[in-house]
Amino acid sequence: MGNLEAELRDVKERLKRIEENMVTKDDIEALIETFEILSENPNVLKEIDQAIEEYRRGEYYKYKDVFGEK
Repeated sequence: MGNLEAELRDVKERLKRIEENMVTKDDIEALIETFEILSENPNVLKEIDQAIEEYRRGEYYKYKDVFGEK
């Protein structure tokens, strides 16, 4: 009986690892949407990098400066 229990534990661990590495339908849809956005605007990654650099230099507005106090 001990051998069967050990095999079942092993199977359970392998299934757990498989489940952790599975990709869901939502993951695939999000990836497709990302590819579509990037293909429509090939400069988007460059624009994101520029925005990050502007933020690091302090070149941004706070919410309250743009929209006022809540």
